[in-house]
Amino acid sequence: MKDLDIRLWDRSWTAEEMSRHDGLPGCIEMSGGKLCLDEEQRLALLGALLEHVGTACAVRLGPINAWVDAIEQRLEDLAWDGMPAVGDEQFWRPATQRLSFRRQLELRAAVKQLYERSRQRRPRRHR
Repeated sequence: MKDLDIRLWDRSWTAEEMSRHDGLPGCIEMSGGKLCLDEEQRLALLGALLEHVGTACAVRLGPINAWVDAIEQRLEDLAWDGMPAVGDEQFWRPATQRLSFRRQLELRAAVKQLYERSRQRRPRRHR
């Protein structure tokens, strides 16, 4: 996806910036109950709209907890991406980074659930 300039407050595009958004859908179609044909088009459209309305306006559209959860997830992703890979992880982590963003989130949630389950099953040793 092209570099976006999403800010806190709304803004208009300059003449030079308009060419960055040539790939936006000309008309919005529904496919499988979702706007646009695929996730790439949806993200391009969302990015363009966020440049125009700003994040301060966008966060008013949903429950605040959804935004807080999304920010926590993003911070977790940044921490994960910044950690050096060790052991076997050196081999599978690059493969997971080629997955779609949605699939990466699903995979991380599944791993987190497995980890939490393993912690619940493991008896604690007292010293």
